[in-house]
Amino acid sequence: MKQDEPPSNTMELRAQIEILREERERERQQFQTAIDDLRRRLDVEAEERRRLTLILTQKPEAKTTALRWTVLAVLLSAATLAYCLVFRQATMSLPPPPFQPQPAEPGAARPLTPGEPWRLDDGE
Repeated sequence: MKQDEPPSNTMELRAQIEILREERERERQQFQTAIDDLRRRLDVEAEERRRLTLILTQKPEAKTTALRWTVLAVLLSAATLAYCLVFRQATMSLPPPPFQPQPAEPGAARPLTPGEPWRLDDGE
């Protein structure tokens, strides 16, 4: 066979080349589809990660605020209870005020002194 002469099976080789090109194109399409799918998944994952990051960064602030209000309410309740208990204890431990009779006006009924029995005075 000479260099200038094409091989006898040129048509056969061209058919094989065309088959290989089609196969290569099909594989390229499959790879491109896989790449597009992976890019879409990465975009979805990145968006979800941004959303979760936003939620996680905002959550402690809300939690901290709620916790602060809860602690404040508990402290206020405890302070109120302590004040009431101390005030009650203080008022209970005080002796009763001494009896101080007021001067009676002429013709007015005289107040009873502690321990004096009550009786109806007919004016006799």
